[in-house]
Amino acid sequence: MLASTAHQPLTQNMLQPLNILQKRIESIDILRGLVMIIMALDHVRDYFHIAANVDNPLNLATTTPELYFTRWITHFCAPVFVFLSGTSIYLQSLRKTKKALAAFLIKRGLWLILVEVVIIALAWTFNPSYNFIPLQVIWAIPSFWWDLLHSARFTSYFFAKDHAVIIAYPFLPWTGLMMLGFCAGKFFAPQFYPEQRKKILILSGIGLIVLFVIIRFTNDYGDPADWAAQKNSFYTFLSFLNINKYPPSLLYMCITIGPALLFLAMIEKTKNGFTNFLSIYGRVAFFYYILHIYLVHLLSAIGFFIRGHSLEEASKTGNVFPFYFLTPGEGYNLAVVYGVWLMVIIILYPLCKWYDQYKTNHKEKWWLSYL
Repeated sequence: MLASTAHQPLTQNMLQPLNILQKRIESIDILRGLVMIIMALDHVRDYFHIAANVDNPLNLATTTPELYFTRWITHFCAPVFVFLSGTSIYLQSLRKTKKALAAFLIKRGLWLILVEVVIIALAWTFNPSYNFIPLQVIWAIPSFWWDLLHSARFTSYFFAKDHAVIIAYPFLPWTGLMMLGFCAGKFFAPQFYPEQRKKILILSGIGLIVLFVIIRFTNDYGDPADWAAQKNSFYTFLSFLNINKYPPSLLYMCITIGPALLFLAMIEKTKNGFTNFLSIYGRVAFFYYILHIYLVHLLSAIGFFIRGHSLEEASKTGNVFPFYFLTPGEGYNLAVVYGVWLMVIIILYPLCKWYDQYKTNHKEKWWLSYL
Protein backbone atom coordinates (compact mmCIF):
# COMPACT_ATOMS: atom_id res chain seq x y z
CA MET A 1 0.00 0.00 0.00
CA LEU A 2 2.75 2.45 0.97
CA ALA A 3 4.77 1.50 -2.06
CA SER A 4 1.87 2.08 -4.43
CA THR A 5 0.93 5.46 -3.00
CA ALA A 6 4.53 6.63 -3.14
CA HIS A 7 4.36 6.66 -6.92
CA GLN A 8 0.96 8.33 -7.19
CA PRO A 9 0.88 12.00 -8.28
CA LEU A 10 0.03 14.46 -5.52
CA THR A 11 -3.41 16.00 -5.85
CA GLN A 12 -4.19 19.61 -4.95
CA ASN A 13 -5.85 18.49 -1.68
CA MET A 14 -2.76 16.47 -0.76
CA LEU A 15 -0.51 19.45 -1.44
CA GLN A 16 -2.49 21.82 0.79
CA PRO A 17 -1.02 20.77 4.13
CA LEU A 18 2.49 20.52 2.69
CA ASN A 19 2.34 24.15 1.59
CA ILE A 20 1.81 25.37 5.16
CA LEU A 21 5.50 25.22 5.96
CA GLN A 22 6.39 27.01 2.72
CA LYS A 23 4.50 30.26 3.34
CA ARG A 24 2.98 32.35 6.07
CA ILE A 25 -0.49 31.43 7.28
CA GLU A 26 -2.61 34.34 6.12
CA SER A 27 -5.47 33.84 8.57
CA ILE A 28 -3.07 34.40 11.47
CA ASP A 29 -1.69 37.56 9.84
CA ILE A 30 -5.22 38.83 9.18
CA LEU A 31 -6.35 38.32 12.77
CA ARG A 32 -3.15 39.79 14.16
CA GLY A 33 -3.52 42.79 11.86
CA LEU A 34 -7.12 43.30 12.95
CA VAL A 35 -6.26 43.38 16.65
CA MET A 36 -3.31 45.69 16.02
CA ILE A 37 -5.61 48.17 14.32
CA ILE A 38 -8.15 47.92 17.13
CA MET A 39 -5.32 48.41 19.64
CA ALA A 40 -4.63 51.82 18.13
CA LEU A 41 -8.21 52.85 18.90
CA ASP A 42 -7.66 52.25 22.60
CA HIS A 43 -4.42 54.20 22.63
CA VAL A 44 -5.96 57.10 20.72
CA ARG A 45 -8.76 57.13 23.27
CA ASP A 46 -6.17 57.23 26.07
CA TYR A 47 -4.56 60.34 24.62
CA PHE A 48 -7.53 62.17 23.12
CA HIS A 49 -10.81 61.43 24.89
CA ILE A 50 -11.84 64.03 27.42
CA ALA A 51 -12.60 61.48 30.14
CA ALA A 52 -9.79 59.03 29.36
CA ASN A 53 -7.65 59.83 32.40
CA VAL A 54 -10.32 60.84 34.87
CA ASP A 55 -12.89 58.05 34.60
CA ASN A 56 -13.17 54.40 33.64
CA PRO A 57 -14.98 53.95 30.28
CA LEU A 58 -16.43 50.71 31.67
CA ASN A 59 -17.93 52.48 34.69
CA LEU A 60 -21.63 51.78 34.18
CA ALA A 61 -22.62 54.75 36.34
CA THR A 62 -21.01 57.27 33.98
CA THR A 63 -20.30 55.62 30.63
CA THR A 64 -22.35 55.53 27.44
CA PRO A 65 -22.84 52.46 25.23
CA GLU A 66 -20.62 54.02 22.57
CA LEU A 67 -17.79 54.71 25.01
CA TYR A 68 -18.22 51.33 26.72
CA PHE A 69 -17.83 49.31 23.52
CA THR A 70 -15.01 51.57 22.29
CA ARG A 71 -13.07 50.32 25.29
CA TRP A 72 -14.52 46.82 25.53
CA ILE A 73 -13.70 45.82 21.95
CA THR A 74 -10.03 46.48 22.66
CA HIS A 75 -10.05 43.71 25.26
CA PHE A 76 -9.37 41.38 22.35
CA CYS A 77 -6.04 42.95 21.47
CA ALA A 78 -3.61 41.78 24.15
CA PRO A 79 -4.86 38.19 24.61
CA VAL A 80 -5.18 37.51 20.88
CA PHE A 81 -1.74 38.95 20.20
CA VAL A 82 -0.15 36.89 23.00
CA PHE A 83 -2.04 33.75 21.93
CA LEU A 84 -0.92 34.13 18.32
CA SER A 85 2.65 34.76 19.48
CA GLY A 86 2.59 31.30 21.00
CA THR A 87 1.13 29.88 17.80
CA SER A 88 3.90 31.52 15.77
CA ILE A 89 6.54 30.02 18.06
CA TYR A 90 5.12 26.55 17.41
CA LEU A 91 5.21 27.12 13.66
CA GLN A 92 8.83 28.25 13.95
CA SER A 93 9.58 25.03 15.83
CA LEU A 94 8.61 23.13 12.68
CA ARG A 95 11.36 24.90 10.76
CA LYS A 96 14.09 25.20 13.40
CA THR A 97 15.91 22.84 15.71
CA LYS A 98 15.12 23.08 19.42
CA LYS A 99 18.53 24.60 20.05
CA ALA A 100 18.17 27.21 17.34
CA LEU A 101 14.63 28.11 18.43
CA ALA A 102 15.62 28.40 22.09
CA ALA A 103 18.55 30.65 21.23
CA PHE A 104 16.35 32.85 19.06
CA LEU A 105 13.63 33.18 21.71
CA ILE A 106 16.12 34.07 24.44
CA LYS A 107 17.81 36.71 22.31
CA ARG A 108 14.50 38.11 21.11
CA GLY A 109 13.19 38.22 24.68
CA LEU A 110 16.21 40.19 25.87
CA TRP A 111 15.84 42.48 22.88
CA LEU A 112 12.17 43.11 23.67
CA ILE A 113 13.02 44.02 27.26
CA LEU A 114 15.56 46.54 26.00
CA VAL A 115 13.06 47.98 23.53
CA GLU A 116 10.44 48.23 26.29
CA VAL A 117 12.78 50.16 28.57
CA VAL A 118 14.40 52.45 26.03
CA ILE A 119 11.99 52.92 23.11
CA ILE A 120 8.45 52.06 24.24
CA ALA A 121 8.69 53.79 27.62
CA LEU A 122 9.76 57.00 25.88
CA ALA A 123 6.94 56.68 23.36
CA TRP A 124 4.33 56.46 26.13
CA THR A 125 5.66 59.32 28.23
CA PHE A 126 7.75 61.59 25.96
CA ASN A 127 9.79 62.08 29.13
CA PRO A 128 13.53 62.01 28.27
CA SER A 129 14.38 61.69 31.98
CA TYR A 130 12.64 58.30 32.14
CA ASN A 131 11.03 59.15 35.49
CA PHE A 132 8.25 56.70 34.79
CA ILE A 133 8.75 53.36 33.07
CA PRO A 134 5.57 51.38 32.35
CA LEU A 135 6.85 47.82 32.15
CA GLN A 136 7.65 44.69 34.15
CA VAL A 137 11.08 44.71 35.75
CA ILE A 138 12.79 42.80 38.57
CA TRP A 139 12.99 44.67 41.84
CA ALA A 140 13.42 43.48 45.44
CA ILE A 141 10.16 44.63 47.00
CA PRO A 142 7.99 41.86 48.59
CA SER A 143 4.65 42.90 47.10
CA PHE A 144 6.42 43.55 43.81
CA TRP A 145 6.82 39.84 43.18
CA TRP A 146 3.12 39.15 43.63
CA ASP A 147 2.28 41.94 41.18
CA LEU A 148 4.97 40.78 38.77
CA LEU A 149 3.81 37.18 38.73
CA HIS A 150 0.09 37.43 39.30
CA SER A 151 -1.74 40.64 40.21
CA ALA A 152 -0.33 43.64 38.27
CA ARG A 153 -2.66 46.30 39.64
CA PHE A 154 -0.80 49.21 38.01
CA THR A 155 1.12 49.73 41.25
CA SER A 156 4.12 52.06 41.04
CA TYR A 157 7.44 50.92 42.48
CA PHE A 158 10.14 53.55 43.04
CA PHE A 159 13.68 52.36 42.37
CA ALA A 160 15.30 55.80 42.74
CA LYS A 161 14.27 59.32 43.66
CA ASP A 162 11.46 60.46 41.33
CA HIS A 163 11.89 57.31 39.19
CA ALA A 164 9.34 54.50 39.18
CA VAL A 165 8.22 51.47 37.22
CA ILE A 166 4.67 50.22 36.95
CA ILE A 167 3.51 46.65 36.37
CA ALA A 168 0.55 46.29 34.03
CA TYR A 169 0.83 42.73 32.74
CA PRO A 170 1.63 39.91 35.21
CA PHE A 171 3.92 37.15 34.04
CA LEU A 172 2.07 33.94 34.86
CA PRO A 173 -1.37 34.36 33.21
CA TRP A 174 0.00 35.89 30.01
CA THR A 175 2.74 33.27 29.72
CA GLY A 176 0.11 30.59 30.25
CA LEU A 177 -1.93 32.05 27.42
CA MET A 178 1.12 32.07 25.15
CA MET A 179 1.69 28.41 25.98
CA LEU A 180 -1.93 27.70 25.05
CA GLY A 181 -1.33 29.45 21.74
CA PHE A 182 1.77 27.30 21.25
CA CYS A 183 -0.34 24.17 21.72
CA ALA A 184 -2.96 25.50 19.27
CA GLY A 185 -0.20 25.92 16.70
CA LYS A 186 -0.32 22.16 16.18
CA PHE A 187 -3.63 22.60 14.34
CA PHE A 188 -1.77 24.61 11.67
CA ALA A 189 0.85 21.90 11.21
CA PRO A 190 1.06 19.88 7.97
CA GLN A 191 -0.87 16.89 9.29
CA PHE A 192 -4.06 18.95 9.60
CA TYR A 193 -6.12 19.71 6.52
CA PRO A 194 -8.00 23.03 6.41
CA GLU A 195 -11.35 21.26 6.92
CA GLN A 196 -10.06 19.49 10.03
CA ARG A 197 -8.59 22.71 11.40
CA LYS A 198 -11.79 24.64 10.79
CA LYS A 199 -13.88 22.09 12.66
CA ILE A 200 -11.51 22.09 15.65
CA LEU A 201 -11.35 25.90 15.80
CA ILE A 202 -15.14 26.26 15.58
CA LEU A 203 -15.81 23.71 18.30
CA SER A 204 -13.11 25.19 20.54
CA GLY A 205 -14.32 28.74 19.98
CA ILE A 206 -17.96 27.91 20.68
CA GLY A 207 -16.90 25.87 23.71
CA LEU A 208 -15.04 28.83 25.24
CA ILE A 209 -17.95 31.19 24.65
CA VAL A 210 -20.44 28.73 26.19
CA LEU A 211 -18.07 28.23 29.12
CA PHE A 212 -17.94 32.00 29.60
CA VAL A 213 -21.74 32.30 29.65
CA ILE A 214 -22.24 29.41 32.07
CA ILE A 215 -19.55 30.42 34.56
CA ARG A 216 -20.33 34.14 34.34
CA PHE A 217 -24.01 33.46 34.97
CA THR A 218 -23.21 31.72 38.26
CA ASN A 219 -21.42 34.82 39.58
CA ASP A 220 -19.29 32.54 41.76
CA TYR A 221 -16.05 32.01 39.88
CA GLY A 222 -13.88 33.12 36.99
CA ASP A 223 -13.75 36.89 37.57
CA PRO A 224 -13.12 39.07 40.64
CA ALA A 225 -16.01 41.43 39.86
CA ASP A 226 -19.58 40.14 39.95
CA TRP A 227 -22.16 41.33 37.46
CA ALA A 228 -25.30 42.91 38.85
CA ALA A 229 -28.71 44.18 37.80
CA GLN A 230 -28.53 47.73 36.46
CA LYS A 231 -30.98 50.47 35.55
CA ASN A 232 -32.23 48.49 32.54
CA SER A 233 -31.67 45.15 30.83
CA PHE A 234 -29.14 46.54 28.37
CA TYR A 235 -26.90 47.93 31.11
CA THR A 236 -27.28 44.64 32.97
CA PHE A 237 -25.94 42.97 29.84
CA LEU A 238 -23.01 45.41 29.89
CA SER A 239 -22.36 44.45 33.49
CA PHE A 240 -22.39 40.78 32.47
CA LEU A 241 -19.72 41.50 29.84
CA ASN A 242 -17.60 43.67 32.11
CA ILE A 243 -14.76 41.31 32.94
CA ASN A 244 -11.33 41.90 34.48
CA LYS A 245 -8.22 42.53 32.38
CA TYR A 246 -5.78 43.69 35.08
CA PRO A 247 -4.94 40.95 35.93
CA PRO A 248 -6.69 38.90 33.25
CA SER A 249 -9.37 36.61 34.60
CA LEU A 250 -10.39 33.19 33.31
CA LEU A 251 -13.58 34.67 31.88
CA TYR A 252 -11.63 37.46 30.21
CA MET A 253 -9.55 34.85 28.40
CA CYS A 254 -12.63 32.81 27.43
CA ILE A 255 -14.61 35.65 25.89
CA THR A 256 -11.65 36.99 23.92
CA ILE A 257 -9.96 33.80 22.70
CA GLY A 258 -13.27 32.04 21.90
CA PRO A 259 -14.39 34.56 19.24
CA ALA A 260 -10.80 34.78 17.98
CA LEU A 261 -10.77 31.05 17.23
CA LEU A 262 -14.08 31.39 15.36
CA PHE A 263 -12.61 34.25 13.34
CA LEU A 264 -9.57 32.14 12.44
CA ALA A 265 -11.86 29.34 11.28
CA MET A 266 -14.02 31.58 9.11
CA ILE A 267 -11.32 33.79 7.58
CA GLU A 268 -8.88 31.15 6.34
CA LYS A 269 -10.25 30.90 2.79
CA THR A 270 -11.29 34.55 2.53
CA LYS A 271 -9.09 36.72 0.36
CA ASN A 272 -10.03 40.23 -0.74
CA GLY A 273 -8.80 43.78 -0.52
CA PHE A 274 -9.76 44.18 3.12
CA THR A 275 -8.03 40.99 4.27
CA ASN A 276 -4.95 42.00 2.28
CA PHE A 277 -5.07 45.37 4.06
CA LEU A 278 -5.26 43.72 7.48
CA SER A 279 -2.51 41.21 6.76
CA ILE A 280 -0.04 44.03 6.07
CA TYR A 281 -0.30 45.17 9.69
CA GLY A 282 -0.25 41.58 10.90
CA ARG A 283 3.03 40.79 9.15
CA VAL A 284 4.81 43.83 10.60
CA ALA A 285 3.08 43.95 13.98
CA PHE A 286 6.07 44.94 16.10
CA PHE A 287 7.19 47.63 13.65
CA TYR A 288 3.64 49.01 13.59
CA TYR A 289 3.32 48.82 17.37
CA ILE A 290 6.33 51.06 17.97
CA LEU A 291 5.39 53.58 15.29
CA HIS A 292 1.75 53.93 16.28
CA ILE A 293 2.53 54.84 19.91
CA TYR A 294 4.92 57.57 18.84
CA LEU A 295 2.48 58.87 16.24
CA VAL A 296 -0.51 58.91 18.62
CA HIS A 297 1.48 60.71 21.30
CA LEU A 298 2.87 63.18 18.75
CA LEU A 299 -0.63 64.03 17.53
CA SER A 300 -1.70 64.40 21.15
CA ALA A 301 1.16 66.86 21.72
CA ILE A 302 0.00 68.89 18.72
CA GLY A 303 -3.48 69.02 20.27
CA PHE A 304 -1.89 70.10 23.57
CA PHE A 305 -0.36 73.16 21.91
CA ILE A 306 -3.49 73.88 19.87
CA ARG A 307 -5.42 74.12 23.16
CA GLY A 308 -3.10 76.95 24.19
CA HIS A 309 -0.53 75.18 26.37
CA SER A 310 3.20 75.93 26.33
CA LEU A 311 6.27 73.71 26.29
CA GLU A 312 6.92 74.65 29.92
CA GLU A 313 3.45 73.42 30.86
CA ALA A 314 4.16 70.12 29.11
CA SER A 315 7.09 69.40 31.42
CA LYS A 316 5.06 70.45 34.45
CA THR A 317 2.36 67.91 33.64
CA GLY A 318 5.07 65.28 33.96
CA ASN A 319 5.56 66.19 37.60
CA VAL A 320 2.03 65.16 38.55
CA PHE A 321 1.11 62.91 35.62
CA PRO A 322 3.61 60.57 33.96
CA PHE A 323 2.70 61.44 30.37
CA TYR A 324 3.98 64.69 28.91
CA PHE A 325 1.65 66.78 26.70
CA LEU A 326 -1.40 65.24 28.34
CA THR A 327 -3.60 66.90 30.93
CA PRO A 328 -6.31 64.84 32.68
CA GLY A 329 -9.75 66.31 32.06
CA GLU A 330 -8.81 67.83 28.72
CA GLY A 331 -9.58 66.29 25.37
CA TYR A 332 -12.25 65.65 22.79
CA ASN A 333 -15.41 63.66 22.16
CA LEU A 334 -15.59 60.19 20.63
CA ALA A 335 -16.08 61.53 17.10
CA VAL A 336 -12.65 63.14 17.25
CA VAL A 337 -11.17 59.99 18.77
CA TYR A 338 -12.41 57.87 15.86
CA GLY A 339 -11.25 60.48 13.35
CA VAL A 340 -7.73 60.52 14.79
CA TRP A 341 -7.72 56.72 14.91
CA LEU A 342 -8.50 56.48 11.19
CA MET A 343 -5.84 59.09 10.51
CA VAL A 344 -3.24 57.03 12.38
CA ILE A 345 -4.13 53.86 10.46
CA ILE A 346 -4.00 55.66 7.11
CA ILE A 347 -0.69 57.41 7.84
CA LEU A 348 1.00 54.19 8.93
CA TYR A 349 -0.26 52.00 6.09
CA PRO A 350 2.32 53.02 3.44
CA LEU A 351 5.15 52.69 5.98
CA CYS A 352 3.96 49.23 7.02
CA LYS A 353 3.50 48.17 3.41
CA TRP A 354 7.00 49.36 2.54
CA TYR A 355 8.52 47.52 5.49
CA ASP A 356 6.57 44.37 4.67
CA GLN A 357 7.94 44.40 1.13
CA TYR A 358 11.43 45.10 2.43
CA LYS A 359 11.25 42.10 4.77
CA THR A 360 9.94 39.89 1.96
CA ASN A 361 12.75 40.93 -0.39
CA HIS A 362 15.54 40.73 2.20
CA LYS A 363 14.97 37.48 4.04
CA GLU A 364 18.72 36.99 4.25
CA LYS A 365 19.00 39.85 6.77
CA TRP A 366 18.89 38.16 10.19
CA TRP A 367 18.08 41.33 12.12
CA LEU A 368 14.69 41.68 10.43
CA SER A 369 13.37 38.82 12.57
CA TYR A 370 13.84 41.05 15.62
CA LEU A 371 11.69 43.93 14.36
